[in-house]
This record gives sequence, structure tokens and C-alpha cells, in this order.
Amino acid sequence: MTISKIENNIRGGRTDIAEISILAVALGVSPLVLVYPDLDDTPVQLYPGVEWPGISAALWATGSHFASGPVPPNYAAHAYVTTAFEVDRLRTDLDLTTSLLGKLSGKSEPDRVRDTMRRQEQIHDLLKERERDLAELRESWVSGPKGYALESSLVEATDG
Repeated sequence: MTISKIENNIRGGRTDIAEISILAVALGVSPLVLVYPDLDDTPVQLYPGVEWPGISAALWATGSHFASGPVPPNYAAHAYVTTAFEVDRLRTDLDLTTSLLGKLSGKSEPDRVRDTMRRQEQIHDLLKERERDLAELRESWVSGPKGYALESSLVEATDG
């Protein structure tokens, strides 16, 4: 239904983020590919009146770049999102090292087991540190300056 509405312009040229996400899953691509299909130097409209190279626009959408314009960048939000991505990556790394340890436990590779356990401990320590940072950043972002405060439900949705 969504695809036919988009193709027939029944939506008035507008597609919401849920529809983009559903389409991205169905097509097996990142939602960014649907929003910014030219991930090179081809100009895309970042917002009305401002064009950026496609790759720069996609990086802006991920929180890696700030857009210049009438609204000053929200550094607290940027730091929060960047740290949330790092926490997610560390959780994945911790899961992978735990899985690897499970596979190595029955084998006689003591050096590899020891190295993996050391790496697991390092990841765990860094993860705890970043989770503390994330909690502090969350507080500064949610209760930040007027115009930057966010509803708790939105922030909780990014906490994973």
C-alpha cells in the first residue's frame, strides 16, 4: 500500500519516517540510501534553500556533521547521539567477545582465551564508562537550554 501511495503521489510528496524505515527493511538498504540516494558529491537538498554533497548530507543525518544555518548546532544532542552509537557498538563488541569465549572454552588455545578475556574486560570497562557519560549527556540534553529540551520518550527511544 505504501509503495503505491508514493508512486501515485497520493501522499502529496510526503513520506513519514516509519514508511521510510519499512521500505528500507523491505529493500535491504539503510534508510539513508532512500533519503539521500546520491552518496557522492551530487548536490542534494539538505533543507529548503541549502544544498550539500550527498555524502555530507548523509553524514549530517547520522550526527557526524553539523548543518550550517539559522539554528545553532545542539552540541549536547550531538554528543549524546555520538555516545549512544558508541555504547551500542561496545555492546555488540562485548556480545561478540563473549560468544568467541564460549567457542574457545572447549579448545586448547590458552593464549587466545587469555587475550580474548583481556579484550572482553577492556570492552566492559569502556562500556561502563561510556554508559555513565551517556547518562550525564542525556540529562544535559533533556534539560538543556530552552529550545533544546526533548521529551523523555524520545530520548528513551534512543537509549536502546
